[in-house]
Amino acid sequence: MWLVASTFSLGWATRLGEHLSPRRALARYEGLAGRGESLGLLGVRPQITQYYSKQKPEVLLDPDEAADWLLYEKGKTRWMIAKGDQLPRLNAAYRERCRCLQNIPVIDGHSSDILLISNHRIVGVPNENPLDDILLDSVPQPQQKLSADFGGQVEVLGWELVKENGVAIAELTVGRRYELRLFYRVLGRPTIDWETFVHIDGFGRRYNGDHETTQGRYPMSSWRTGDLLVDKQIIQLDPSFSHGNYELYFGFFKGSRRLEVRRGRQDENRLNAGTIRVR
Repeated sequence: MWLVASTFSLGWATRLGEHLSPRRALARYEGLAGRGESLGLLGVRPQITQYYSKQKPEVLLDPDEAADWLLYEKGKTRWMIAKGDQLPRLNAAYRERCRCLQNIPVIDGHSSDILLISNHRIVGVPNENPLDDILLDSVPQPQQKLSADFGGQVEVLGWELVKENGVAIAELTVGRRYELRLFYRVLGRPTIDWETFVHIDGFGRRYNGDHETTQGRYPMSSWRTGDLLVDKQIIQLDPSFSHGNYELYFGFFKGSRRLEVRRGRQDENRLNAGTIRVR
């Protein structure tokens, strides 16, 4: 039993070490970078990289400095190895400084903890930025269009419900899982990380879908003016819900405070988004 446990622990530790190690990112950099192309580090200790490589990278103190460093010489390719938890702020700083409304190119996202990043996309190498499914590169066309405004900060473009295969649907069946997608355009940079509430009300019942906006993957304090975003949440109504028409409400909150609905039908700063048919 001790041998089995030790073997399991050793295997787990090895996999964890590989997941946290910059070794793969360094290998990709050395395989793709041209001669003299600079390497920076964000949130990664230089002593660790020196264990695997002879590179002497630039150590960057925070995401703002890192974005400035990446974009300093636009005509040259620069590379960066960054801790995954730095990505939201780094991505926001990059989008703000490049004025391109494009996500930062992640050349290797195999490990969510250690990322290889460049200052531009590399020909023949797909962008592996995990935020691409949140930040959109074109105006969405949701099934249910809306025109609403939260606090002069967030414009609501609409919403839709989709089945697990991604097909949009017009009504819900109780007991089944669906994905609710809320589409936004940023009008002004939010000052705090608002959370999202979703209410489906009717027949004396309420489905309550409070959640971290974008599941915490891209906090609202990272949103920038002009960003187009989608917030996704799984919806599953209890089989005790009656068949019929329900009202969908959603909005933003922090503690007992809600972000003001400045445009759109609302009830106590809950945006009335329309009717959902339940069967």
